[in-house]
Amino acid sequence: NAGLSFVEYNALNVQFLEFEMPPKVENAIFTSQYAIDAVFSKYHEKKPLFRTVFV
Repeated sequence: NAGLSFVEYNALNVQFLEFEMPPKVENAIFTSQYAIDAVFSKYHEKKPLFRTVFV
């Protein structure tokens, strides 16, 4: 026993801001999973939102 213990907790409290997107986005670059969640939770239409997505 090395005398270590681990505690798991949610260190981040993320709240999405209101935003509007242009009707057509040629290329989208997402830098975090939270950004992806924010966009696709608001714009969950069946038509494609982006031509190309970079993650």
